[in-house]
Amino acid sequence: MHVYELDRVNGVYTRTAVARGRLELSVPFPVTVDLSRLNR
Repeated sequence: MHVYELDRVNGVYTRTAVARGRLELSVPFPVTVDLSRLNR
């Protein structure tokens, strides 16, 4: 899964991470997702 965040200075989204298996984010709030449990 590709993760993007808004670059407020330039007004565009930029890729900040590529997650495989487990996604852990702290912005805009803490969240953890086990990607292996998602159905395709």
